[in-house]
Amino acid sequence: MNEEKRNPTGYVVIVADHPVLGRVYWAYVDESEVNAPDYYGLTLDLKRASCVPLGWRTGEYHMGGRGETDLDTWQARRFRDTLLDEFRLDAEYRTDFDDKGQMTEHLSGSLERLRVQSGQSTQAFIEWICSTAWRDEAATCLPESSNQLVR
Repeated sequence: MNEEKRNPTGYVVIVADHPVLGRVYWAYVDESEVNAPDYYGLTLDLKRASCVPLGWRTGEYHMGGRGETDLDTWQARRFRDTLLDEFRLDAEYRTDFDDKGQMTEHLSGSLERLRVQSGQSTQAFIEWICSTAWRDEAATCLPESSNQLVR
């Protein structure tokens, strides 16, 4: 495993504190080289966290482009909407209707595993994702191997 360090200067990771899970980070993987849908998810592992250009919230456009797990400004601004977009290929979120005609929400994959770890209902976990205060933190030196997101 290559442990060469990436230079995090000018980049942040997006993080929130969950009452049970602890620190939760945004995770993205560009899958365009293999003609697959990009991966949008959450992770508890800083090594798998995605880097976003510093100042991405200010309206200026900044390229990510340092690795397959780096978000550019545009992708970062729409991250939560994309994460919970049931029409996106390979989405880990979907809605349905129960026998009474009530809309229900469902998670799968890594989002469902995190939800189970959190002990929350699906609705409560999704509400936490949407309402929590996601903040920027300076990216620390991440191993180059962090480009390999294990889902």
